[in-house]
Amino acid sequence: MKKTTILTLITVCILSFASCGKQETTSGNESITATVESAQAETTVPEETEESKTVSLPWIPLSSLETHPELRAAFEEYVEVTGTTGNKGGNLYTNPLTTRPDQNITLLLAIKNQYFRGYMMVVSSVLELGEMAIEYYADIDADYANAPYATINAYFELLPDQEERQFDGDVPLSRAQAMTLIMRAMTQVNEAQAPETDSDFTAKVGETQYTNFAAPMDEYAYVNTSTGLNEETFTSAMSRGEYIYLLANYYSQDYQAYMDNNGFKNNTYLEDVAISTVSDAGDISFTEAISDPGKGVPSDMYKAFEIATNMELISESDLEDWDAAITKGEAVRLFTTMSFMYYLAAGDGSLMDEIAENIIYPDVNPEDVDPKATDIDGDIAFALGKQEFNEVTEEYGGYEPWTGYAQSQGADGTIGWCWVYDTGKGAGSEESYAVYMKEGSPRYGEVFHVGDYLPDGSLFTGANHQEYRIAENRILLRKYENGELSGTIVTEDENGMLHIIVE
Repeated sequence: MKKTTILTLITVCILSFASCGKQETTSGNESITATVESAQAETTVPEETEESKTVSLPWIPLSSLETHPELRAAFEEYVEVTGTTGNKGGNLYTNPLTTRPDQNITLLLAIKNQYFRGYMMVVSSVLELGEMAIEYYADIDADYANAPYATINAYFELLPDQEERQFDGDVPLSRAQAMTLIMRAMTQVNEAQAPETDSDFTAKVGETQYTNFAAPMDEYAYVNTSTGLNEETFTSAMSRGEYIYLLANYYSQDYQAYMDNNGFKNNTYLEDVAISTVSDAGDISFTEAISDPGKGVPSDMYKAFEIATNMELISESDLEDWDAAITKGEAVRLFTTMSFMYYLAAGDGSLMDEIAENIIYPDVNPEDVDPKATDIDGDIAFALGKQEFNEVTEEYGGYEPWTGYAQSQGADGTIGWCWVYDTGKGAGSEESYAVYMKEGSPRYGEVFHVGDYLPDGSLFTGANHQEYRIAENRILLRKYENGELSGTIVTEDENGMLHIIVE
């Protein structure tokens, strides 16, 4: 599935939710200057007192949070979280970087987790998250498009609510709050990354409950301590354009570092692209741009918009009303969707194409893949997947005709050269399975089951979240039986989920 298709699907999810009732959202057309003036009484930043300045936001690992108990319970039941406070299990509490259980998951780690990411790819799942928010929050109605992200904000406690059962999704965020939200969405709760006082940053912006959380984001922000961030601007509203700039800046630096470390050439995402919803105003100040948004944005901000568009992190519609204040609901949505697009394991997006053109592939052969392996090197898996994709498209003139042909023969879909049969569909009441259909291959006709590695290097996880769990269990059990989990024992809970216990 192309990354652009995924981005469209995410947009459809949001629009589908909005269509559940009459569309009634606040106008985003007012300039950031006007918003700052009108937001003094509306902004979620509480009036600072000497006491409130020293009261920091909670810094607690995800599994130990006990806020919003009803909403938290509904969310955990839906995404199949098991266990008790401080000791939780399930796909959400698996660190995708280590594949080990982890009580300290962030929203960013959850988005990197392919199992959890699956919920964000299904319209009904996104709508279900919205229904939870409607049930819990007094200020969220069926016509609020960002309701799903209210649930996400509450569960991960990104930006704590100011009043119980009040999300305040349409209230503008200050730069302090927006920078804090991003830091908390990205950063695991541990001593090494705990928010500490940055004396230089604090001297510029003042001491608030957000200061120490916001400090790590200063280097990525458009208005930063080198370009005018001070006590006044820190507590004033951040524009949507600044918010997109910050995330685009962070992810482009992260990706550039990856490319540099692996010796890749300059990247296609740095190429110029025409954006219809905003223009390049050249060498003008941000203040001038905000005062007259019709002129466009400064060139350095426009370049960040080009990068975000080329990296397929945003659509051009996200840049409409770039000068409006970013609201709490929009901030959580944009972080979720932009991060989702960055970490999506799509095989043929522009980022993947760039890697495919430059990577030195390992010497791999699909016929050598062991379906009962416990892990496959990421570079090898990518090389295998790209190889199969290229073979299929060359043979059939594209991947879509190949999938269409498989479906005309009774399959539900394809993964590389495999035809896939889903439980409840082509597989009937049986568990999902896949069949290798590359003619002339000695593996032709070989059947693969949930938890097996396919010849294209991907783990076959089936058709639903229950089968995701089965796949995870089978991999874990194979590791245990092979002695790869020395010093541990594996137990099975009442839900059939296996757990690692360190002896």
